[in-house]
Amino acid sequence: MTNVTLIGIDTAKNIFHLYAVDRNGKKIYQRECRRPKFLSFLAQQSPCVVALEACSATHYWARKINALGHEVRLINARRVHQFTSRNKNDFNDARAVTKAARDPDTYFVAQKSVEQQAMQAVHIMRDAIIKQQTATVNSVRALLTEFGIVLPKGKANLKKHIPSILEDAENELPSTVREIIAEQYEKLNQLANEIKRYNQRVEHCLKHSESAKRLKQIPGMGPLISTALSYMIAEPKLFKNGRNCAASLGLTPKEHSTGGNQRLGKISREGNSYLRKIIVQGAQAVLQHAHKKQDPLSRWAYKLQETKGKNVAAIALANKMVRIAWAMLVHQSDYHYKPQHFNETTAII
Repeated sequence: MTNVTLIGIDTAKNIFHLYAVDRNGKKIYQRECRRPKFLSFLAQQSPCVVALEACSATHYWARKINALGHEVRLINARRVHQFTSRNKNDFNDARAVTKAARDPDTYFVAQKSVEQQAMQAVHIMRDAIIKQQTATVNSVRALLTEFGIVLPKGKANLKKHIPSILEDAENELPSTVREIIAEQYEKLNQLANEIKRYNQRVEHCLKHSESAKRLKQIPGMGPLISTALSYMIAEPKLFKNGRNCAASLGLTPKEHSTGGNQRLGKISREGNSYLRKIIVQGAQAVLQHAHKKQDPLSRWAYKLQETKGKNVAAIALANKMVRIAWAMLVHQSDYHYKPQHFNETTAII
């Protein structure tokens, strides 16, 4: 169908719903297509724009559809929701994708390569294992508390005291509970070994990524943050500036302005929560040692911490770190300062 210029697709596991329009936005057809025939159907279409909601398996489909000669546009799910009608069904969702793709104010999500998705998988599974470890530690601590055994805070303290607790015959722990604690102690050791293996994978990703090596030069960005940023900011030039890049991670305040009065609230917390979490942790690490250092970024962060508090300073520093990272990725430059142009309110690359 040569009149089709845009196809909006509501993806699913097995059944895909397509909504096609011409250059004027008039509907040409709507149809559903099962997974085995999906790509073969698109291969029969004339080259056009194919819009998808950014969700599970989207980047996989984007690579496949690009190979067919179509131009793929990925749209944030929240943006698509703004164009949905009152009644929700699959065809209305596909139509909403089409409307969002036609809107000039819509920003599109960058497509990830296979290598970037592989790096993302390492981070996702590492974070999942750490959550398992934390849940196990909390469960064991709570179980011991039920029997009158209270341990100091911290994972290391728990692992340190468990062997002696199991050997203590006078602590009145039932044999069943001793078996459970021993099993969970073994599980904690296994999880610790898994985390070590994933840390090694992160180091391997860092070694083979020039962007990650460059970002690691920024204070507060170790292997974890630098590799995560290198895959999350897949196409830095899609962002107009560094502030937009930081806003995509939820590190800028929400705005509730009206009547000409600007009202800024808490940070929006949009975007990838995992990436935002580790960047803020990196900023907090920088703040811990900022009072000992004289470089421009540390001076700026320390002064802000003294006047605004450590939490505000951590978010502000995380925002600045993302802006710096964006500039380095766009210009393919190394991290450096120009102290002669530095003032207390601005850190310049």
